[in-house]
Amino acid sequence: MIEVEVYLYLVELQDFLFYAQEAVAGTVTSRWLHATAINYALAYTKNVIPEKQPYVMFSEYGRNVPGYESSFIPEAGFYATAACVENPGTLRFRTFLVKGDPEGFGYVTGRGAEVLRVSRVSMLPPGTTLRGFVISREAQDFPSRIRLGRFRTPAYMRMIRAKNISLLQEENVVSHPVDPLVTTVKKGVLVPILPYPLVDKACTERCWVAVFDDGVYYVALPDMW
Repeated sequence: MIEVEVYLYLVELQDFLFYAQEAVAGTVTSRWLHATAINYALAYTKNVIPEKQPYVMFSEYGRNVPGYESSFIPEAGFYATAACVENPGTLRFRTFLVKGDPEGFGYVTGRGAEVLRVSRVSMLPPGTTLRGFVISREAQDFPSRIRLGRFRTPAYMRMIRAKNISLLQEENVVSHPVDPLVTTVKKGVLVPILPYPLVDKACTERCWVAVFDDGVYYVALPDMW
């Protein structure tokens, strides 16, 4: 008897989403959502690790800059895969005045000079839908709203339970991006994204075959399971 549940999740953005990284053409928000972002968003909303979610975060990386060892949270009892945009569209650009950037121009105030820089930042617009999967050790309730990204963007979340699942213990290409620190990957396409790269079109050693109304999907297992 299989004591695991597999869900397809859909995240719909209610505001602009910004989790960008610097690139040659400017600051770019990826069309992929890292597994670290979705797992910690779910864990925080479900209050799984209250000691790790202070009101104000402060670390060696700065104020309110989260740090992750891995996207896998042992205490959670579930694991959410990385996601990709379901309804691809044009990234929206907005202009910001960035303080404290090492490159820019000096602005003299009463207390001295500070560095300011005008920067164009690409963001995913409201209405964007991202799709991924959740593996759970048991049936449980998941939140209908979460917050994502640097600006804590609100988003709706919908879970669809698989009608049937079976374990495939052989190499196969899975239906979602994979966190290579959580699941062993044989081959695939590297996706440069922070806090570390993902692998798309990944071939893994084992996966769940999950049947939904709209088709059959292959969902990778974390090595720790």
